Amino acid sequence: MPYFSFRKERKNAKKFVNPATGDGKIFTREKLGKMSTEEFSKNEQAIYAQLRTLGIPSQGEVNRAIYNSSSQDAYGKWVTIKGHHVLIKD
Repeated sequence: MPYFSFRKERKNAKKFVNPATGDGKIFTREKLGKMSTEEFSKNEQAIYAQLRTLGIPSQGEVNRAIYNSSSQDAYGKWVTIKGHHVLIKD
């Protein structure tokens, strides 16, 4: 499996849609480290889909990628709901 650098894919973080789930939830290194085995198993497909497309960033990388640019773009508005970054499409 090829390694993807989040830094190279950073511009795509705001528009990221997980191919396995269809949502914009981004799993970070910190979240994965705190997951139980059951929680990881439940989200395994989504985690590996993200790994192949976006990589697994740190929370700091996600914050910089999402918050250092406008919260609005041509596709909708990004909001944070219960700690998850969600795109509200127009």
